[in-house]
Amino acid sequence: MRMVINGQATTDFSPKWIPTQSLSPPGKALYKLPDYLKSVSFPRNVEAEGEMDSITPGSQHIVKVLLDESDNQPIWIQAWGGTNTIARALKTIEKEHPEKMSYVANKIRFFFIWEQDSTYQSNIRPHWEKYNILTIINDQFLAIAYEWNKILPKDKQAYFNGEWMRSHIPERHGPLCSLYKAHIKGSQGLAGDISFSDNGFRSEGDSPAFLHNINTGLRNMESPDFAGWGGRYVNVRGNTWLDPVPATGYEYPDERWYSTTAWGRKCMRETYPEDQDMMKTYFRPIARWLMLSKMILLYVQTGV
Repeated sequence: MRMVINGQATTDFSPKWIPTQSLSPPGKALYKLPDYLKSVSFPRNVEAEGEMDSITPGSQHIVKVLLDESDNQPIWIQAWGGTNTIARALKTIEKEHPEKMSYVANKIRFFFIWEQDSTYQSNIRPHWEKYNILTIINDQFLAIAYEWNKILPKDKQAYFNGEWMRSHIPERHGPLCSLYKAHIKGSQGLAGDISFSDNGFRSEGDSPAFLHNINTGLRNMESPDFAGWGGRYVNVRGNTWLDPVPATGYEYPDERWYSTTAWGRKCMRETYPEDQDMMKTYFRPIARWLMLSKMILLYVQTGV
């Protein structure tokens, strides 16, 4: 399995994060060093929402990875924002390598955090849906996004408040965890919300896409309806999978699954995602392990 992530790049890798010892098996590097991570981070289509006319280094890298016939393993392409860079890459393949479309489609696995622009509906679906590409579009992320304090029930917010976060993540857990973006005095959530404690959890809204690809033994990458750390999904059409909706007779929209059509803003206020306790209790030992082992665990935004 390989991943290509379309999201905001983080390339300010401090030398302090470089391990002083390696716990990797001989001849098998488990964690990449900063120079490598920078080498696989590329500018993407960002001129405007949904802009896909420009051929960018990011879109070209996706093309390169998908056309690489030396590696036929699945390619998970994630969109943590709009899908326009992906759409641009697929349009390039369609125009320049039409004979490769079936081969490319057989490798692709999509995971989108909502459809945050219109390019999946306007460009990807009309030309690529016929290949039955596995496509997951996530709405459950709202439970750990900027409005978690309004969405999660009060009794489930203990792992999100400043007291827990401060003692288990940024403080005394090494230089990488010290940079974790928590709330500070005066910081705001959406629409100017300031009802957060200092050091309180801010947002991990895109994280379900990454968590889905962590091999936990739950076999969720075999089928989206096997529950994994990125959620559980139901098949709504073809090979497209959306969030389960706790409502009898609910009809999923055939258009974009995003803020005005997705169930989440209502569902997440009433239904608590069953993986949240796990995510936070998993995060704590990982932070401790980082400090003790002096290894790198970098949250890669764009790479393979």
